[in-house]
Amino acid sequence: MKTFQNSVYACGLALAWMAFTALSSSANPPSCELTDSYHNQDVALRICQAELAKEQLTDDQKAFLHFKIGEAYYWAHRFDAAFTELNTSLELKPGSAPALIRRYWIAQMLNEGEVMRNDAIEALALEPQNPAALFAMGNLRGLMLDTRGEILAYRQALAVDPTFHLARLNYAFRLFYSLAKPEEALLEIDRILATGRAGLKNVPMYIERIGVPNYDFYASTLNWRAKMRLQLKMDAAALEDFAWLIEHEPGVKDAFTERAEYWLSQKQVTKAELDIEAALKIDPWDSEVKAQKLSILMTQQDTIAAEKLVGEIIDQGATARTLGWAHMVRSDMKKKRKDYDGAVADLESLYQFDRSTFQYIVAHNLIRRGYFAGPTDGEYTSEMRIGLEACVRDPECL
Repeated sequence: MKTFQNSVYACGLALAWMAFTALSSSANPPSCELTDSYHNQDVALRICQAELAKEQLTDDQKAFLHFKIGEAYYWAHRFDAAFTELNTSLELKPGSAPALIRRYWIAQMLNEGEVMRNDAIEALALEPQNPAALFAMGNLRGLMLDTRGEILAYRQALAVDPTFHLARLNYAFRLFYSLAKPEEALLEIDRILATGRAGLKNVPMYIERIGVPNYDFYASTLNWRAKMRLQLKMDAAALEDFAWLIEHEPGVKDAFTERAEYWLSQKQVTKAELDIEAALKIDPWDSEVKAQKLSILMTQQDTIAAEKLVGEIIDQGATARTLGWAHMVRSDMKKKRKDYDGAVADLESLYQFDRSTFQYIVAHNLIRRGYFAGPTDGEYTSEMRIGLEACVRDPECL
């Protein structure tokens, strides 16, 4: 079910967060400076906020404390609070490249495009050899679809700091997925992994979902290598990577779900089902994993269990694409039992959640069967609904 594979570009960006360069420590309150805001956000917040309440702090000290508090909020996914703290830090100490870089990543989470652009440019102008500033600029170039500029920035960051593993990982992504240089990409991945898990334990990595088990940077990079190997038909090597992950990180679901996709592609449904059940034991509420289970049930032609599960996915909520797919599946189920109005309603929900799939699958089928004249990329119209009503009654349509 390729629809539910993680987006390579999005996940690449999700992993692509800076290794931060500390502010000058000469004026910094020591206890806050030494807190680990990546691993222990609550502790960092408590200590740094207590120090901020002290009297007779210099503006530089206050700026640093607001920086650290904002950083802790960022790792805790409290982006509005993080943005406020970084704004205050920069008001107290304008022109701080580390603060500008941190605010760049926070602004990205808040869709503050102008702030992102200005912060990346200013940080790099202030410190042209700062690898974190180069890395942020590479990320910005990628968002602007300037692949050449993105890759150049990553290369420059690595030239300054060859141990900047996040930059190397994103560079590997672009080699693999943009430049079609898979062998070079895997060499870069292998260079990261050669550092060893202990050497990579403190590499900060943005986590999309907090409160559930996640891989550390080493394991996440290994998972990416497995997925790349699968695309290159290096099945045995990819399965070795997945096996390592499952052995060493049995409480994280990613390798189970990725391997399940592989088993399904090989028509080994029983193995796929075992992996999906293992993933659901880890996170019973993950709608994307439920969608994978739905694919298995449909392969097994277990329509009763499939319809029950598709209802759970829709009621629980999921990504727009997953919800669109679930409505399309349910529409087909309703069509088969001649609930035509319900089938049309679900196809209309598909249009709402995933318009591109509606256009390329449903609308094209309507045109092919003569139920709609087009265009496929237009707004939903009464003519399109009339076409849907005819289509759901036609066994050859959809």
